[in-house]
Amino acid sequence: MKRIVSARAKLKKAMSAFLASAVIGGSMFGIGQVIACGPFFEEAVFHHELHPDLPLKLFAGGNLGILQPDYARSYLVVAYRHLTGKPVDLEMNKQFTLVWDSRLSASMDPDYRDYTDTWLKARKEVSETKIDRIETYKYVDYSAFLNINSDAFLTASETLKSYISKYGAKDKRTTDWVAAQDLVFAGGGDSYNNKVKPVAPEPLPESADAELRNDRDYQIASFNFYAGDFDKAIAGFRKISQDKQSRWSKLSRYLVARSIARKATLAKASSEELTEALTILKDIRESDEDKDLHEAAARLISFIRVRTEPVERSRELIAILEGDAAGADYRNALSDLTWVMDRYAPSREEDEDDDKPAPKSEPKESPLDDDLSRWVFNFQATDAASADQAFKKW
Repeated sequence: MKRIVSARAKLKKAMSAFLASAVIGGSMFGIGQVIACGPFFEEAVFHHELHPDLPLKLFAGGNLGILQPDYARSYLVVAYRHLTGKPVDLEMNKQFTLVWDSRLSASMDPDYRDYTDTWLKARKEVSETKIDRIETYKYVDYSAFLNINSDAFLTASETLKSYISKYGAKDKRTTDWVAAQDLVFAGGGDSYNNKVKPVAPEPLPESADAELRNDRDYQIASFNFYAGDFDKAIAGFRKISQDKQSRWSKLSRYLVARSIARKATLAKASSEELTEALTILKDIRESDEDKDLHEAAARLISFIRVRTEPVERSRELIAILEGDAAGADYRNALSDLTWVMDRYAPSREEDEDDDKPAPKSEPKESPLDDDLSRWVFNFQATDAASADQAFKKW
């Protein structure tokens, strides 16, 4: 019996020694460096404060998780739709997600980088002046906005193709046009990033070909728009729009309205100018010849109306977001409605250690008195009265 126990003990001891040596040997030679999953923040992050977990298309599709009152209101608007039993189809999902993606990336135009590269590549065939990148953002009061959109680079590339086709890549008329276009885009960037303040292209003499003069006039008006000299831009585009011989006539009519809208955003446009802009845009929407501008005109109309007619326009936007009409512009509706919400949000009590700025106080006459807006504002409120109201109503 003792021999059996002794043999078993020796076998157990030998196996233990073998396993120990295997573990130690493996740890020394057989296993590389192992890094735990990232990302590596200085503080633990359990959820995002201002938006749901990524990817946001899951949230748009109804995977709401635990809603947070600090979410941006655009997320709560979509959450309200789900909570009231209204489904979000694939097209709505796509449009809602585009709003969030553009805001999180600080860009309203996801294609602008591609078209910028397309333009830079195209101009290399003509100009020996080296330009590696173009400043497309402009800073105003410590905030930035995309000043030159993708359509500008696309239009420039197409125009250059027409010049090369008609005159050749090295013809002076082509190289002069490219040099002027370089000035146009130089005026669109932030002034702090430009070593020399850009100046507008020079007008062509009356002796020049009419088409070349029309193109240069359009470049000058565009420069003034990007440079922020909106009065000159409005006057320039208005003059071009009245010249039916110019290939820029139709587009310039729309750009008069767009210049007024930009002026209203960054400076101050008069009520007469805003009325003119709305008249132009509504005419474009009703014109069969301007079908390619219908969508852009509709969005600009909404952009202006939420500022000039917030009550009526907000009701229309809410009807769109609560409906399910095929072909509706849910992206623009969500963007414009939350713009109004952010400016008419009621004030709320903040915790003493909360370093986030309080929302603006509610005006005497808020345009938002619907169930959706009341729910969003109530959900974000922190006072006891709002909690009581929520239990009673919802």
